[in-house]
Amino acid sequence: MNLRDGVIFSFDCKLESPFHTTQREYRNLLKCAPFIAGTSLRGAILKALIELNCKNNINKLKSLSSYQEIKKFHSNCHEDCPVRHFFDAQKTNAVFSCGTLMGDLRYDLFTRIALTKDSRSAADGMIVNAECISSGVGFQFSISLFDDAIDTVDKLKNSLDLASKNGIGRFKSIGFGRFKIKSVGETEVGDLVYHKVDEIESDNSKVEIGLETPFVFNNSKEAFDMKNLGDMFSALFNKRYNDICVDRLMEPPSISSTEMRLVPEFINRYSYEIGKNESRLSAGVESQFWLEFDEVTEDVKSQLAICSSFGIGAWCNCGFGVFSTRYQDE
Repeated sequence: MNLRDGVIFSFDCKLESPFHTTQREYRNLLKCAPFIAGTSLRGAILKALIELNCKNNINKLKSLSSYQEIKKFHSNCHEDCPVRHFFDAQKTNAVFSCGTLMGDLRYDLFTRIALTKDSRSAADGMIVNAECISSGVGFQFSISLFDDAIDTVDKLKNSLDLASKNGIGRFKSIGFGRFKIKSVGETEVGDLVYHKVDEIESDNSKVEIGLETPFVFNNSKEAFDMKNLGDMFSALFNKRYNDICVDRLMEPPSISSTEMRLVPEFINRYSYEIGKNESRLSAGVESQFWLEFDEVTEDVKSQLAICSSFGIGAWCNCGFGVFSTRYQDE
């Protein structure tokens, strides 16, 4: 295993106003997710990064209608601009984690009422109760940068400072989601991955995948295709390894049998790049997968270590699909 140069920057933060991101909707109640989605963090930070570094191109960017057009615009940029590293069409240069809430979680409940302009009365169906994480709760997240993107960390920190004032999650227009950065830590990618490799048991081929963040499927057929579940995981492990490593594995690991306990849920996110909502089917964190490998080789150990650290599946560069591994005796 020959890892790309990489540094994991971890941020210890504290909410200075309530935070909300919707996990489920029940009629007029919005349930708050017990974590901060990496998509929310990535979107807010990159929005600030673009505002600070692409001032001459803001009008051009606003005229683009699709994410692919915006990605192509930044990846083809010939200026010495940090933004292009985060839209590289050829390789993964940055991985954003989800935010983990720390300590005892405190929830508040608030009511949003939309008023009609003419009568100033409540609009039909526009009274909603929303659950939110209380101000003062701490959270942690990380951004892993690879190769030349490591040099953008100072500008990324400036963008994070702006994003902390603008807020993350929903209801930013009324002051939600603002936070303070308390400290920043650094860890080499190699230190994390090789430590995990050493913890993997070579003599036990049965591995239980315990999700730490939702695993987002590309489509609903993929989610319920038990027959090809092993092939799906093999392809995902192989792809993620090739994202993070200099050397490339041509052969995915061989998985002889699989079992799963799927707890499906929909994950929604707002794409700041295209100004639209996206919704995907995912396996919730209560889901479990059991994989039996033909043999736990050094390549298999390397793939499990990388994938458990940086996630698999759609939106894995935004903190989804991260898992822990446990081993079952015969």
